[in-house]
Amino acid sequence: PVDERDRNRRPTDREVELSRPFLLREIELIDPLIVVTLGGVGTSVVWPEAPSITVCQGELRELPTGHSHLPVVHPSFAMRDEYGAPGQMFRHGVRRLGELVAGTRMDAAS
Repeated sequence: PVDERDRNRRPTDREVELSRPFLLREIELIDPLIVVTLGGVGTSVVWPEAPSITVCQGELRELPTGHSHLPVVHPSFAMRDEYGAPGQMFRHGVRRLGELVAGTRMDAAS
């Protein structure tokens, strides 16, 4: 969502709650191998009780739908300090996704 100045803003808890059923239905229809959420807001939509994104990012878990879920810090967070902890966390999450995708492709080829 955007604010009165047409800038991005964090969605309210109500907006997150209203969007959750639509996103979960979309996940069900698309049936992805891995659901990757970027940032705390995206993660909280599919995992309402998630700890801070800086704590859970890069950890593969299972959604109630049975889909694999990988939370990753948001790229805008990483860009604040590209070579510091935020950038390292983002790169870790992306590397983890690459490992998971590579492993899935190898399993599918068997």
